[in-house]
Amino acid sequence: MSSPKIFINALNILKVGLLNRSTCIVLPNTRKTWELVILLNDLGYFVKISCFNNFLHISPKYFQNKPVLQNIEILFCGSRPRCVTFLKLRRHYKSKLLLVSTSSGILTRSSCLKKRIGGILLASLN
Repeated sequence: MSSPKIFINALNILKVGLLNRSTCIVLPNTRKTWELVILLNDLGYFVKISCFNNFLHISPKYFQNKPVLQNIEILFCGSRPRCVTFLKLRRHYKSKLLLVSTSSGILTRSSCLKKRIGGILLASLN
């Protein structure tokens, strides 16, 4: 599994940027943050992503002057990460959009269920 701390730092930067209603959020351009940004872009949370001087410049999507991605709840605790199995994901986390760090990279709950794998819970999105 990839290091969840890098994903959590990127999610915290996104969370602060969205709370401040920033039109452009800047993240370091690493392979892991790129993986997270592409996943969130595929889910429809960003308007534009550009790369400049080893930084990702992200324009979040807004609807009626509010960000589409409103709630990012960090579930990862560094001292005791929440490891979940495929069965726990299927039974206990039914109504949430979860980000899970797996051996296949960062995936959503539905992708984990399709691949029948578990991992470390990172965050819950609105």
